[in-house]
Amino acid sequence: MAKKSSPVKKGEKAVAVSLSPAETRDVYASRRFLDGATQKKLGLKVRFDT
Repeated sequence: MAKKSSPVKKGEKAVAVSLSPAETRDVYASRRFLDGATQKKLGLKVRFDT
């Protein structure tokens, strides 16, 4: 099994946020306005092998 890396880097603090279904939809809808690093930090961009 591959080792999972944490999206939180050393020296950063993790913040847990609970979003409603409508808020989650809004975040995904606005992702095109966010740069790649921000998308990855928010969990909107995930790496996958094909």
